[in-house]
This record gives sequence, structure tokens and C-alpha cells, in this order.
Amino acid sequence: SSSGETYHAAAEKAVILSTGGFSANMDLIRKYNETTTVLPDAIMTDNCVGDTGDGILMAEAVGAVAKDMGNVMWLPVGSIIDGGTSHLVGNTSSMFMINKEGVRFADESLDRNSLCNEIFGQTDNMAYLISDEKNSGITDGYNAYGVSEESLIENGYVIRAESLAELDEKMELEPGTLENTVEQFNIAAKTGKDELFGRTLFESGSDLDPEKGPYYVCPIVPVTHITYGGLEVNDGFQVLDANGEVINGLYAAGEIVLNVCGFSYSMADGYFAVQDILQQTTK
Repeated sequence: SSSGETYHAAAEKAVILSTGGFSANMDLIRKYNETTTVLPDAIMTDNCVGDTGDGILMAEAVGAVAKDMGNVMWLPVGSIIDGGTSHLVGNTSSMFMINKEGVRFADESLDRNSLCNEIFGQTDNMAYLISDEKNSGITDGYNAYGVSEESLIENGYVIRAESLAELDEKMELEPGTLENTVEQFNIAAKTGKDELFGRTLFESGSDLDPEKGPYYVCPIVPVTHITYGGLEVNDGFQVLDANGEVINGLYAAGEIVLNVCGFSYSMADGYFAVQDILQQTTK
């Protein structure tokens, strides 16, 4: 257990490992990383904090083989405070993203993992979503997750300013920095021609009003989201060893299984694993 205690449990028919993936085990994330060229010392996950890969490690100890462990989905918009996404303010479907220097640094329409790699190359391995009133996602004082705007600002999840000049000041940027950045982005968004990074995908209305606030800056950092690597199983969800042979009495279901993720898949895997156990033990 997390407190250092060891528990022993005996199973009459079989054991089903359903401990999830390893999104919250940063030692394993670093060990198998194939996604980013840089990894900061501190990495967070927006997944379950219990997804520490313990089931994978236990299965390996009895002969199972974990495959494709470098196949990790990262999420570029985790909170710099806790890694979650309920803090989000800004148009994530057509992002306008800047770094600590107040300038764009990448095509924001890149795939998740590529975008995370770009963010990790920035100062303090982080970025900001920048938005105005019309594309902030805030309605009646609350963001899309039902968190109040004032709470987000008070707790450091979001910076709000009534003008771009005020936002420059709050972000400790040279005067005119964000005005220039917004002007460049607006031209790209309206014409579909991004001279800086070649971006061609822009959602209608993703440009910012340069004259009318409020404006919002939401600090973000890449976080681990889903791990696709895991244990190899047969059609009955029996765990296989390095030779492709069944490890008697050992089953796996859910994200711990190679190339499986999501609640519905996990529930279905568990159901079919139990069905196989019943069939095997009633023969």
C-alpha cells in the first residue's frame, strides 16, 4: 500500500488486474518516453492519481510482458497548479497560445503530443491560452466546467485584464507586446494564412477583439492523459507471457491492457474476463 504495508489475498478461481494504466507514475513515463524531447522535473496527470502502473509491474514479476509502453497520450492544457482541466478558460478547439514572452511559438492546431513537445521547449515548460470575452468560454460568470470566473482569478488559474496594455503589465511584458501578437494572430485567423508557423486551420471567431476586453490568459502545462501501453492478453483477457503463453489464473481488464482505454471498454473487458473465468472453472 502507499503506507508501506503489504497485504496478501488468495483468489479461489483467478485474479483480474484492473488497476488502470500508468499516467500517474512519472518514473515509468520518463523511462519509456518517446513523445517529447524535453521532460521537466515536475510532470502531472489529469488522469486518476491511482493510475501508477502497479498492476503492470506485478504482472511483469510473474512473467507477463508489457508492450508499447512509450505510447502515451499527452494533453497540452493541464493546469499549472494541479494538472486538471476544470480551470480552462479559452477556445481549446481553435487555440490562441503564447509563451511567457507573450508571443506565439507553434502551430496551435498540431496534434496533442506534438503541441506538448513544443510547449516543453518554452520558458518554464509552459504556455498560456489567450482569449477575449466572446471566445473565453465563460457564460454568466462561469467557465464550461461550472467554475466561477472570480474563483479562477482568485486562485491563480486565470489572469484577467480590461485591456491588452493592462495584460502586458500583469504578465510583466514590454508595452505593446500583446497588441502586436494579437494583431498577427488576427490576420492569420481571418485570412487563413499564418506567416509565422504555417497554420491553416482556424475556427470562425477565434480572432480577438483588439479594442474590447475583458481578456483572459490561462496558464497551461502538458500533462499525461492516457497510456496505451500495457499487458498483452488473449481473447479471453488471460495475460500472456513473453512466449505468448497463458499465465494460468491471471486476467487483465481496462487500461492496463495493451491499446485499451476508456470507461466503456474497461467495463466490457471486465465482463468478458469474468465470463472466461466462469467457463474455465466450470469445465
